[in-house]
Amino acid sequence: MRAVKLLILLAATSACSFGCRNVRDMSGVWHTEVEYVSNIWMDMEFDLHQGIFSRKWSGNWEIREAMSSRNELTNLQVAGDSLEMDLTPSLKFKARLSDDGASLVGVLYAGSREIPQTYTRTAKWASMMPARVDEEGRAVRSWEYRQPELIEDDWSVASLRDAGIDQQQLSPLLQKVLSGEYQGLDAVLIARGGDLVLEEYFHFGSRAQPHQVQSVTKSVSSLVFGRAYDENLIGDLETPVYDFFPDYAESPWVKNMYPISLYNILTMSAGLDWREHAVPYTNPENVAIRMNNSGDMYGFVLSIDQAKNERPGQRFEYTSGLSILLGGVVLNATGMGIDQYAENTLFKELGIENYYWNSHQGQVHTGGGLYLRARDLLKLGQLVLDKGKWNGQQVLSEEWVEGSTAFHLPIRGASRDGGYGFQWWRETLRVGGQSFPTIYASGYAWQLMWIIPDLDLVVLVLHHNPEDAGATHSITEAEMEQIILPAMIQD
Repeated sequence: MRAVKLLILLAATSACSFGCRNVRDMSGVWHTEVEYVSNIWMDMEFDLHQGIFSRKWSGNWEIREAMSSRNELTNLQVAGDSLEMDLTPSLKFKARLSDDGASLVGVLYAGSREIPQTYTRTAKWASMMPARVDEEGRAVRSWEYRQPELIEDDWSVASLRDAGIDQQQLSPLLQKVLSGEYQGLDAVLIARGGDLVLEEYFHFGSRAQPHQVQSVTKSVSSLVFGRAYDENLIGDLETPVYDFFPDYAESPWVKNMYPISLYNILTMSAGLDWREHAVPYTNPENVAIRMNNSGDMYGFVLSIDQAKNERPGQRFEYTSGLSILLGGVVLNATGMGIDQYAENTLFKELGIENYYWNSHQGQVHTGGGLYLRARDLLKLGQLVLDKGKWNGQQVLSEEWVEGSTAFHLPIRGASRDGGYGFQWWRETLRVGGQSFPTIYASGYAWQLMWIIPDLDLVVLVLHHNPEDAGATHSITEAEMEQIILPAMIQD
């Protein structure tokens, strides 16, 4: 009987914890919007819950749009209406519950900065919200095609039908997104024949908001590097890299005059002792993360020795640090950061204005720090498809575009004809008995842009879910081969 009474008591307690919340209770999900970087706003959230027996508070936080997985709150203390907690060792939040219990009003301490923040209680994490809502906030469950809007950004638009694309074959995929099967997806854009024919945004995606493109940045950096090369500001690609870093005279690369050329860093074939995929990016011991946190990314990479029994040009090895050095080369060659050089040249000529390019201690992150609007990123894909032309103007040489996107080195262990160019990937997509050589850019958490010359096609997908390692909530090569490309091929 005593056991039965205890179970009834626990059931009643649990029921009340979910259905009878006191307005003074801090448990639940709390949400605010933060200006993550200049003019880019993101959803910042944390949840709080209290143990039934221990009464100890715990919780997690995330900024999913910034590709951060849920992180555990530390040093969490709740006393009456007051709250203190650490999000990271350098971020501390202190707040007090409002009188009506609907808000937490406080200050985020970021080093010497004090940032006022107000969180409101919400029903669920933003990353778990419907893929799309209407003006009244209700979930949209049915997909209907709408031709992209013609706006003043130099994109011409057309319908799927005009582009020879079977809408009926695409419809089930977009319908699945609204049904919740692609929880990490933010944007799907398709251009064919130079026209934008599909523009769909879900979850955190929007036309106006620049999206973090992660390592797609590498491919964009290659295009900007190519512009400097076209303008004869950068010499022969066999030039040793150490020539561009005279301020690092004591680094192994410069001091020992490592025979690593510009071609080697473009093709990621420098032969360094750098094993980026040996440790997850969520681990601070990952070599790329250690580089990001080093305070001097150029110095960090230039201090990496060559691997034993390796020589430059021997094989491809994914090395984000080599992409970082591209920014240093452009800085030395042009006298300005690669972001400023891009703004004065390539971005200006393509009408790309609303973007952000992250930098660390004045060194632009050419390996993964770029935020671009989806339409603008698609322009860069169209530029490659059209061999350096945009709206009839040659803004990159045909020679650079064709040479930089060519298959230079095979990817070790890759199937599907996997290869690498100058910071661009190569593969072959297959539909039935047909093969389509493909150029593509790829970034962490499934940022993907495919360029398929034989179909006069550029496809872009952007995501926000870094935990989707198995691509169960992301549009990848499987959807391209099984759904998207078949819609392009008319019998």
